[in-house]
Amino acid sequence: MNFDNFIATLKQKFFIVIALVIVASLGLAVEKYFTATPSTHLSGDAYIECLTRLDTDRPSYAVPEDNKFFVASPMEFYRFIDAHRDAFDYQKLNGNWNGLNDAAKVVWLTKHLEIESYEQNVYVFSLNIEASEAHDYDYVKANAGRFLDAYVAFAQRECSKAGIGELVVIDRVELVPESTTVTRRQLVYKHAIIGAVLGLIVGLIIIFGLSKRAATHG
Repeated sequence: MNFDNFIATLKQKFFIVIALVIVASLGLAVEKYFTATPSTHLSGDAYIECLTRLDTDRPSYAVPEDNKFFVASPMEFYRFIDAHRDAFDYQKLNGNWNGLNDAAKVVWLTKHLEIESYEQNVYVFSLNIEASEAHDYDYVKANAGRFLDAYVAFAQRECSKAGIGELVVIDRVELVPESTTVTRRQLVYKHAIIGAVLGLIVGLIIIFGLSKRAATHG
C-alpha cells in the first residue's frame, strides 16, 4: 500500500469519516448537555498570611540558624489534620485528598502551609491553595482563611502546652483571586470538539485499514 492508495480510498469513503465526526461530536455534546454541572474555579492561587509574635520569657527559644518552629514539624501537621478531620472538606481544597494516605496528606500540608521566621520570635504563617487543585471556589473563598486561622489557634495551644509562651497574632492578610466559571455551554462546545477529533482519528484509521486491505487483495 502507498500514499496514493490511501488518498484514493479516502476520497471514495470520505462519508465514513464525516459520519464518525458527526456522531462522535453530537454524542459527547449531548452527553455533556445532560450530565455536565457548571462549576466555579479559582482564576489564580489563593494566599493567606498571618503575622505572629511569640511572647516568651525565654528569649533564646528561637533558633536563628535554621528558623524552625516546632509547630511546623510533620508530627504537628499530622496532629492538626487528625484533630480537624471533620472541621473542613479537604476534598474541596485538594481534589485528590480522598485518595491520599495520611503520610501524603502531611506532605501536602507541608507544601501548602509554611511557617517562617524573619526576626527572632516573629513568625509568619502562610497558606497557599493552588488553583489547579481547588475544585470549589466558593468553599476556598469562605474557608481558606478559616483554615489558616485554625492552624494558628492550634499553634497557640501547642505553645501554651509546651510552656514556652503566648503566640500573639499581629496582622493578617487574605488574597483570594476572582473566580472563573465554566458554563454548561462551554463544556458542551469543548466536548463536541473533542468528539469531532476522536471521530476524525477513528475514521482515518478505518480508511487506512480499508486502503491496506484493498492494496493487499489487489
